[in-house]
Amino acid sequence: MVEYFNPSGFCLDPCRGAGAFYDALPEPKDWCEIEQGRDFLTYKPAQKIDWIITNPPWSAGEYRPIARRCFELADNVVFLVRLHNGLGTTARHNDYREFGHRIKEIILCPWEGVGFAPEGFSLAVIHWQKGWQGDCTWTYWDALTEQQQEAPHTELLVEVPMRPTVSAIRPSARAEVSTTALDGQPLPTSCKLMPAIAPSRWKHRSRGGRRVSHSQPHQAHLPVYPVFLSPSSTG
Repeated sequence: MVEYFNPSGFCLDPCRGAGAFYDALPEPKDWCEIEQGRDFLTYKPAQKIDWIITNPPWSAGEYRPIARRCFELADNVVFLVRLHNGLGTTARHNDYREFGHRIKEIILCPWEGVGFAPEGFSLAVIHWQKGWQGDCTWTYWDALTEQQQEAPHTELLVEVPMRPTVSAIRPSARAEVSTTALDGQPLPTSCKLMPAIAPSRWKHRSRGGRRVSHSQPHQAHLPVYPVFLSPSSTG
């Protein structure tokens, strides 16, 4: 779930528990856990919180105070909860609206594999964002996973009159590339040039985890680099 949202900036897990979400959060980050003596309701962050991602208590007496504190402190709030726990009463809608948040996305998740006993209620990941003015996106996690596994990548060939400068390759293989053409204009930001892992091979791992390899093409005069665009960026 953390990888799906790809949070940046200062992150907090206010209900760390065993650390399932906290351990996956990028640095810088912090945590609270009342059973370990760090009460989120009295927590004073040392800096602005960009993302809160957590599985809060679902009981009525505990959920609402924690939710309100999250909306007060963070720009982005992501909860794994039963859908009705997060949105089932007028008061809970008023809580996030009071602090300027709106619902950006609701992901309906299968109960299998999340560590909870299956129920008839809907399990959801809800993402609220401060200042969001767009529509709320409804996503079905099982359908999203199937699409990521089945959808092929779109491959384009772009002639670049200079070799790109490649930043450090992170384990997720989401390498960012900075390239400037000879006329001084940068390539479109939607283009991602994947670095060569070996001299004659290009490798890219999709978010779904499937590895795709391509041989590096050659031309007589200018190097040609494969560019992978996500389906949404190709129209």
